[in-house]
Amino acid sequence: MALATCVGGCQRSLTDVGPGRLHQWVEPEQNTAYLLYQPSDYRRDYQWPLVVVCHAGGLDSPAARVRRWAPLAEERGFLLAVPSLTSSSGRGDAAERMAGQARDERGILAVIRHVRGSCQVSDDRLFITGRGGGALPALYAGIRNPAVFRAVAVAAPEFNADAVADATQRLDPYQSVLVNYPMTDALWQKSGRACAAWVSTYMSRVTEDHGARAGGDVERRIVEYFEHVVAAEPWLHVSVWRDSPSDDLTVHFKLRSSFVPKAYRWDFGDGQSLPIAEPVHRYREPGVYVVTLTITPPKGKPEQRRVRLRVPEGIASPGNIE
Repeated sequence: MALATCVGGCQRSLTDVGPGRLHQWVEPEQNTAYLLYQPSDYRRDYQWPLVVVCHAGGLDSPAARVRRWAPLAEERGFLLAVPSLTSSSGRGDAAERMAGQARDERGILAVIRHVRGSCQVSDDRLFITGRGGGALPALYAGIRNPAVFRAVAVAAPEFNADAVADATQRLDPYQSVLVNYPMTDALWQKSGRACAAWVSTYMSRVTEDHGARAGGDVERRIVEYFEHVVAAEPWLHVSVWRDSPSDDLTVHFKLRSSFVPKAYRWDFGDGQSLPIAEPVHRYREPGVYVVTLTITPPKGKPEQRRVRLRVPEGIASPGNIE
């Protein structure tokens, strides 16, 4: 029987979702309630994959999502977090839903930080997914935070391009995204195709998946997609920031990756370069520069990432990575 640990330390029985342990928490930053499932072989000294699942409105509650996902978490060995959301209910006008979506994004990120406080989570195996009404908050939070989420998967999305328009300045075109939708339903097909087309406009690693196996096991297809991403697609994320408000020409660079590169080369777009992992570079004059990072992995061909950087007016966001 799965147990839930309440905020006050009490325990009560929940629906039997598997042999693992189910915790019910409220994280303290945004006061977002969430359920966390730990597989039965959970141990504290292991870096666990984490899948964040966004629920839809109505009867599709966090508990309902846990019932669908916990057997897979047990079988494939990952932590499962299901936050309680507001924007997935579909209530309110467009402005209210977008405000709720931004609030849910903050809550999702706070939940992840809270999970990290008690569990070891693998930096390069953190994923987010949602189905139906839960797809849009998953897509919004996922592509706006490419340094957090290795991949994003949405199923039968209730897509609205206006609701994700402000994500384009923060997305990373190398992030992996799956859009799953059934071909048997005209409305889901239309919405799914619109979602895939919008994502493909900005991102290069987009996979369309039509339907599921017999029994409608979309969740299993999503997990298999995440596993494929880990096995076949390198994770590289470039961070750029300015450290001192009094020196607006000096820029810090950092790479996060799923492997330890054999070699680095940063070309800063001004004729200067450095072969180190985390360089600090000072530009001589303001301007727009294209910074190129070339990484040599332990095996395979070199990988490149490019960042369009405006100095000193603004620091490049992931959305400016070409």
